[in-house]
Amino acid sequence: MEEKVQIPEQPKRRRWLLWAAILAGAAFLVIVASGVTYAVRVTRAAPPLDLARLSQLSQITTVVDREGRPLGLLMTDGSREPISSLAEVSPDLVHGVIAVEDKDFYHHPGVDIQAIFRALWQNIRGQQIVSGASTLTQQTVKLVFFPDQARTLTRKIQEALLAIELERKLSKDEILTTYLNWAYFGQVGTMNVYGAEQAAHTFFGVNAKDLNLAEAAMLAALPNNPSLFSPYSHFSAARERQSLVLSRMLEQHYINEEQYRQALAFDIQKALRPISQHSAAKYPYILDEVQDDAASLLVQRGLAPDLDKAKELLATGGFRIETTIDRDLQDRVNEAVSGQSYRPDIGYSALLNGRPTPIKNAMEQVGAAVVNNSDGSILAVYGGRDYNRDQIDHARLPRQPGSTMKPIGVYGPAVDRGLIGSGSGVDDVPTSWPGYRPNNFDNRFHGMMTVREALVQSYNIPALQVFSRLGPGVGMEYLKKLGITTLTPDDAVISAGIGGLSKGLTVEEATNAFTVFPNQGSVHPVHLITKIVDRDGRTVYQHANQTTQVFSPAASYILTDMLRDVVRRGTGSAVGRRFPSMAVAGKTGTTDDDRDSWFIGFTPDVTIGVWVGYNYPFPLHPVPGVSPRDERPRAVQVFADILQRARGGPWLHTASFPSAPSDVVRVSVCNKSGELPTAFCRAAGTVVSELFVKGTEPKTACDVHVRAAYTVIDGKKYRATTATPPDEIRWGIFIQRKAHPPGPAPTDAGLEVPSTPDPRGGEVLPLGGGDTPQPTPSEGQSAPGTNSGNGNGQQEQNGGTPGHPPVTTPGAGNE
Repeated sequence: MEEKVQIPEQPKRRRWLLWAAILAGAAFLVIVASGVTYAVRVTRAAPPLDLARLSQLSQITTVVDREGRPLGLLMTDGSREPISSLAEVSPDLVHGVIAVEDKDFYHHPGVDIQAIFRALWQNIRGQQIVSGASTLTQQTVKLVFFPDQARTLTRKIQEALLAIELERKLSKDEILTTYLNWAYFGQVGTMNVYGAEQAAHTFFGVNAKDLNLAEAAMLAALPNNPSLFSPYSHFSAARERQSLVLSRMLEQHYINEEQYRQALAFDIQKALRPISQHSAAKYPYILDEVQDDAASLLVQRGLAPDLDKAKELLATGGFRIETTIDRDLQDRVNEAVSGQSYRPDIGYSALLNGRPTPIKNAMEQVGAAVVNNSDGSILAVYGGRDYNRDQIDHARLPRQPGSTMKPIGVYGPAVDRGLIGSGSGVDDVPTSWPGYRPNNFDNRFHGMMTVREALVQSYNIPALQVFSRLGPGVGMEYLKKLGITTLTPDDAVISAGIGGLSKGLTVEEATNAFTVFPNQGSVHPVHLITKIVDRDGRTVYQHANQTTQVFSPAASYILTDMLRDVVRRGTGSAVGRRFPSMAVAGKTGTTDDDRDSWFIGFTPDVTIGVWVGYNYPFPLHPVPGVSPRDERPRAVQVFADILQRARGGPWLHTASFPSAPSDVVRVSVCNKSGELPTAFCRAAGTVVSELFVKGTEPKTACDVHVRAAYTVIDGKKYRATTATPPDEIRWGIFIQRKAHPPGPAPTDAGLEVPSTPDPRGGEVLPLGGGDTPQPTPSEGQSAPGTNSGNGNGQQEQNGGTPGHPPVTTPGAGNE
């Protein structure tokens, strides 16, 4: 019987182990290959280490006044105030960051291998990324190259690789400087705070190099979890984290026990700036204007393709913008305007997009500007009340200017063209143009007067008569030369002479236009920015002053003299009463139903413009208990308060306006006709001393005043006739109009020659009667702009001999 041979088990086991080894080796090779492939793929997917990105910080643009004092910042989320080295930061902040974030920062090659394995084990156990083991170098890489802050294994590997490479390219101090520029310190109010310098300013109001130990430890505590450790919203947690930073600094010998105790005892909560200081800028309207103007300048210079991109660049580009603002004067203007007693908020309906729309809780608003006459620079600007409620900039919101148009668009151009002088005659009587029948603000007509009186009392009809002679198109061209940019082709119409414009004027441009008068006829472009410097110190814009001669010096002198009378005795007399010895002139302006209230006035040094109204053209209702007459000059009162506060500063130093140019002549004229006075004018007391550009003064004698015989029957005047008893005949000086337009009679109608003859019959006695009026006192020399007679005298005498009848001036007009 054949025996069975048993095969040993060991060779089988060896073959199994061999196959197992082969499979394990293959698996190992697959894993290694996969790892290598994964590592290559991760490495290739990592962004390149572009060192230029380290300096591509979103930097804050700083806005300063004319003396370099800060006005505010233009920024967006991510804006920073970068430091260039650790020397610009408190050593305590540097040491605090290292102590709490990466104690071996100066000893590792960019990654901490021991910490990585520790974190890897924690992440495997937690089955998620619970620990990153990031060094400050890795955190810097993450901040610069991975702003989305994703926490994945792939991202951690990429951070480690780039961190090692970064350590080979930069020194440790350069890496830490970069970290301190890019670190996020949390949200304060509406502002996100980035970078150590901005954080120091925001939290404690100091530069980063001036932080004390307690403050530095508080800031070092924030980047780990800015929202959890915010000292504003979670003070206890912030305080606990600050204590941890200090204890780590003590352990690592950055501070001693005494410094540690003092820092813990420091009242950090008291040192924090109130969060309310971060909710809004102190000069928000100015910052809005600076942003708009600077954006336009950047586009003009090809630094941005459009305004939106320019504004984005301003908010992130780290520019320094030097403005024309005087911060001290600006503060005084703010005080003057905010100190007024305003009407209560109201509700009204405005026509928006063709539909009546209710407006609730509308504020009475103010726009104001102070312009330096010498160069057109804006020294102060007031955009509105309460920026949090109303962001409309009322200094740049076009509104109907009312009678402030008359000096710059009517009388100034007319004097410059030689059409009128201050003593030229106009007749305030009902006048109409095709499709347009205007009225005066008081719904009355005031008869014959000089141009000066028409401007002083702000009568509309005389201004429109002059504007019609000048030509509306000519008036608009003058406004354009004065720097007005809001005009349209539709504005060359007769109503524009009293402010009826398609859009209106802005306070800033209208104020600058008035500088033409104290500037002897020249004007400079109004501007807010003098210089823009980029983050590298290069000047990208420098204002170049320009001068445009718009009026002749003679015309400007005459208008200035007339406008001084506006504040002496006219619609702006509240200013004259308050500043009786000051060289000041100006013009009021109101629109229908007092929807807009204006006053633009000037001294030899500055021009101040004020507008008061609502955002939409709605009447300024009287304040309860205050008469409408007292409420009318609201803009005048604001102007006077600004001028009062400005007097204490450096901008009002010239005592008088320029002297009269050699081609300005002073001529005695009749204040009814504007012509050379006759004996009748002297007898009527209507002779005044007025100003003209040489060659445009009147050449003919007054033919308005006449001498006529009259009688009085039952209290009514009649022309004397041959049937009038001689003892009832009286002789007087009257005015005689060439035409009597239909409509209400002017207030000087009582001075006209009686139109009805003596009802007892007879032939009307001829004018003058061949006799000369009785002599009158010498007219003397009048001061500029003052009348030597007002025509209101009433010397009524009965009887008289036929050869020498007594002279009388019947009636009294309101002039």
